[in-house]
Amino acid sequence: MTTENFKNWTYQCPECHGEFEKPVSFRKHLEKEYSIKISVCHNCPLFFTKLSELFLHSRQIHNNEKRKNKKPCKFQCQFEECMYQTDNGGLMKHHVRSHTNNKPYMCEICNKTFTQKSNMKTHFNRHKKNQFLFECHSCEKSFNSHTIFLSHLETREHLLGQLQSQKR
Repeated sequence: MTTENFKNWTYQCPECHGEFEKPVSFRKHLEKEYSIKISVCHNCPLFFTKLSELFLHSRQIHNNEKRKNKKPCKFQCQFEECMYQTDNGGLMKHHVRSHTNNKPYMCEICNKTFTQKSNMKTHFNRHKKNQFLFECHSCEKSFNSHTIFLSHLETREHLLGQLQSQKR
């Protein structure tokens, strides 16, 4: 769908009731004024506070619209009201776990369970001692994940650590 289709749509802010023609303007307004992060569907005028809700909406509504003239997928989710379908049996197996909460992969150290082996491996690696690759020099903290390190840089704790190190 092209951006031309957005011309007829307006997005109304649930807080101030202001109207926005562009999804980007609407998203920025909510984030700036109310600290609300949303994901906007680019195929219709709906928006979601969780990215997973947008993915589900897109898959259930828009993927089915695209598939109307195609042959059905080999695998279809059997859970009520779920329209997920795929030609990949492995993906269907992973998808079904989201309904059943089946978590067959367990961390040997803390017994936390996971639906996917890759997620368990990532978690397990965090237990490894002396694996701190990212250091914050102002707070003197170390992190074994770049993502967690970047998140730390935005925290109040980090900013206070910076101020204290500047005073020394």
